[in-house]
Amino acid sequence: MGCKMVKDLLTDYIDEELNQELRSEITRHLDSCSSCRELNESLNLLTGQFRQIPRAEAPGRIWGQIREAITTKEKKHFLPTGLVEKKKKPTGKR
Repeated sequence: MGCKMVKDLLTDYIDEELNQELRSEITRHLDSCSSCRELNESLNLLTGQFRQIPRAEAPGRIWGQIREAITTKEKKHFLPTGLVEKKKKPTGKR
């Protein structure tokens, strides 16, 4: 496995979201590649710092507004085309 693929998969590796075969390949690569190993160490430190930040909870009223906005957007996006009146382009002729 090359450096590009390892770098693309590194966050999934850190988050333990890869199957055992991929994890083993990345581990072997990290054992032999100092550049990727340094990146892995830096990302591990950063990830650890992010995990220490307390999660903020949004006020309850916000969730209702979010649901409403999503529903409104979905309705606009998924309207059947036969129900939407298209505007005619002006032709310049009278």
